[in-house]
Amino acid sequence: RCTFIGGRVPCARAEREALRTLVGDLVASRRTHTCETKGPAHAARVRAMHPIFPDEEWPSFLRKRVYLRKGIKPFLGAALEPAEQARIRRRVFLDLGSRSFASSTAWFLKTYPGAERFEVHGFDMDPSYGATWARSAAAHNATGRFRFHGVAVSTFDGLLSLWHTMQGNAMQNLGGRAGGDMVCSRVRVANLPAWLGTGPGGVLGLTEADFVVAKMDIDGAEFNVIPALLATGAMRLIDELFIEFHHSRWSWKQPPGGPPSPGHKPAPVTSRCTPERERALLQAGNGSVCVHRHEAYAWFQLMRDNCVFVHEWT
Repeated sequence: RCTFIGGRVPCARAEREALRTLVGDLVASRRTHTCETKGPAHAARVRAMHPIFPDEEWPSFLRKRVYLRKGIKPFLGAALEPAEQARIRRRVFLDLGSRSFASSTAWFLKTYPGAERFEVHGFDMDPSYGATWARSAAAHNATGRFRFHGVAVSTFDGLLSLWHTMQGNAMQNLGGRAGGDMVCSRVRVANLPAWLGTGPGGVLGLTEADFVVAKMDIDGAEFNVIPALLATGAMRLIDELFIEFHHSRWSWKQPPGGPPSPGHKPAPVTSRCTPERERALLQAGNGSVCVHRHEAYAWFQLMRDNCVFVHEWT
């Protein structure tokens, strides 16, 4: 397996595609997948969602921003019938890769319908964010409603050795290797599929009677976590998902050829996965990998085909 930001994926694209096919076949073989359990009304809502952008490259940063803003809505919570609302046991928001409270959790509380009725759980590998979460909970007069978990979202419980720079984003180095200016930390990781439920390893105690909204931005580890959620059936516990699928691309802030000059117009968000670069990485055998946006798109489509109400998050 190769390192991709904070995840570990098969080095060859064909192997990654085979894994996705295997997961899809496994989900389809079960009579308890999401389409069966949520019913025809939910399936119709998923089919009516804004389509996921299918191309490998965005034509411009502006087009990307406008398209994704459209795709954030509609919110599932606003589409439920009164009878469906009445059957809800708990309302839960999971901020997976939360960082500070002021980022996506603040967005959820400001934007999502009925957010004041949700209990909120933040997950981040950096436990120092727990203090800001506690202060924010007190400011909202809802200390019992907000809980921070200082763990990295993964597919197993335990500790992981993390090599990272003192200044860098540690999450982006979960699969990193020792180097000249690197330091090693021990990071606690959580098996998300097990944590969600009521079975062995269950922490949150969620059931299908609960209404669960999740935001997932875990820097590449989604390529491990999403297959596990689907394969174990734990995805049924998440009613609505906002997720950023990472892929190898040039940022508009860092286009090919170096950083832009001051005042530089944002460049198109282009792929770094040229055939030449992909071949070079495979031949080098140094543990690096090139992941295409088309791979992320295929996971989106697999989830929607199985009635997961999933939006692209950025």
